[in-house]
Amino acid sequence: MLIKNIKTNIIAFLVIILFPNEILSEAVDETSINNTTWVLEKNGSTSRMYGKGQVAYHMLGDAYHTYLARQTQDWDLFSFVDSRNLERLIKGDKIYVLNEKSNKRILEVNLLSGPSKNRKMYILKEDLLKNFNMLDDEINENS
Repeated sequence: MLIKNIKTNIIAFLVIILFPNEILSEAVDETSINNTTWVLEKNGSTSRMYGKGQVAYHMLGDAYHTYLARQTQDWDLFSFVDSRNLERLIKGDKIYVLNEKSNKRILEVNLLSGPSKNRKMYILKEDLLKNFNMLDDEINENS
């Protein structure tokens, strides 16, 4: 019995060592969302100047710090993000996804509306999937 437990523990240890990404990371949707247009439907800010709601980040590092803070619940990392480096989005704002960054967790996007129109920004992929809807013509092309 003891030998069986040792074998099981060794096998589990080797699997974790050899395949850490498959075991420890979250499942990420493998379908590409590059070159698609999305519109903000939920969690929009009430103002572009202040308030809660969906934001786009001017710098990739700020988006990455926010992602890490959410995953680890260590909000000291989040405090590095300067609110002046955020673009607040309101309901109805459209974005175009250019490509995926940081292990497909952060998206480089082009804003299609608002005062920062045609500017490259970054958003978290989980926020895109939760708060944005793909435009109907994009859905038909991808089907």
